[in-house]
Amino acid sequence: VINGKAEDEFQVFVNINELLPKDIVKLTGITDEMLQEKGVSFQKAIHDMSEFVSDMNVVIYNASFDCAFLENAYRKYRISMMENHIVDALAFVRRRLRGFEDYKLATVAGYLDIKIVEQHRALSDCHLLYDVLSKLNEN
Repeated sequence: VINGKAEDEFQVFVNINELLPKDIVKLTGITDEMLQEKGVSFQKAIHDMSEFVSDMNVVIYNASFDCAFLENAYRKYRISMMENHIVDALAFVRRRLRGFEDYKLATVAGYLDIKIVEQHRALSDCHLLYDVLSKLNEN
C-alpha cells in the first residue's frame, strides 16, 4: 500500500517438507498437495518476500504472534531477520474500537460490516486488514 492505495501484492506457499496437521488444513484450506505443487523453500520464500517489502514499513495484525513465528523460522534456517519497521495494526484498532470481547480480525471486520471472503490465508488476511484500516480511517 502506497499513499493509501493498494499498489501490489505478494503471495507464496512454503513447502515445509512434512505433512500439515489436519487442524491447519481445516483452518486455512491449504493442503499438502498445494504445498507440493506450488510451494518453494523457506529460504526462497523469505528472500522473495524481503525483496518485495524492500525497506517499507510492514503492517501486521497482532504482530507479536506473526513475528514470533517468523523469528523461529529465521532461527531454524539460520537466516538474518528482516529489519523493516513493524507496525502492529491491532494496537491501532484497540485504540479506535473499545469494548470488544476479542479483537480477532474477523470480529472487527464483522463489526465494521466488511465481508470476509477467506480467513487465515495470508493474502486474504492482508486484504481484510486493508479494508478494516481503510474503514477506520474514514472517520
